[in-house]
Amino acid sequence: MQNPQASFCWILYGQYYQQLGQYDKCIECLENGLALEPTSEDAKWNLCISYLHVGNIEKAKLYYDRLVEQGIDVSELKEMITNFSVDTKDVFGF
Repeated sequence: MQNPQASFCWILYGQYYQQLGQYDKCIECLENGLALEPTSEDAKWNLCISYLHVGNIEKAKLYYDRLVEQGIDVSELKEMITNFSVDTKDVFGF
């Protein structure tokens, strides 16, 4: 049995690195947390944002789509994506 606190720690570290603007480390931690807890909304949400920051729009869309598939209200995230400094319209369609 996996330790549920391990995924929480990885996700928390990822959020910490995101706040510092260290997106590569953030992504690594969040991916580790998501591997342990595949349904984590926090990990997917923050991965979407972090991948936008590093310019990987396709990966950001992948995690956005996974949140939508999970039935998560992504209206706030959609607004953030719309206001992001890079053009996401071709990939996201909004």
